[in-house]
Amino acid sequence: MSATLRVLECLREVEHMPNKLVLVVGKAGTGKSKILRELADVKGCRYLDCKFLITDDLIDLIPKARQQQAAGIMDGILSGFLAETFLLDGIELLFKPVLCLEPLDLLKELSQKYSLIVAWPGEYEEGNLIFQDWKLDSHTYDAKGIRIIEL
Repeated sequence: MSATLRVLECLREVEHMPNKLVLVVGKAGTGKSKILRELADVKGCRYLDCKFLITDDLIDLIPKARQQQAAGIMDGILSGFLAETFLLDGIELLFKPVLCLEPLDLLKELSQKYSLIVAWPGEYEEGNLIFQDWKLDSHTYDAKGIRIIEL
């Protein structure tokens, strides 16, 4: 079964769950973005680069308030697209230390309202998601309850 079909199958499985989050996990060059763009064409979902979620409203907040209000600000942006399913790419931006965000928690919160298919740059090992930042520091997150498709 192709990766695109596996993602569609996972999307159907999570549509009625509290967290409607599917992560397409792979290192750079594995085809995550290509799969998301194919889904945008085939399924008509909204493809969105995460840079559009980082607005002045978010940046102008102090770090603690940014963590608390990020989901609400991003929800306001997503609701303007009148879509139920979003294909999020370029999430590396959410990991930038200057933003002081918890990217996986943020995605989980947004997935309570929207179905999200997200290109996760990194690896999945023994129930954990691993993201390696530009400084080559590794960040590990518990993936319990999240649908994962490894490339």
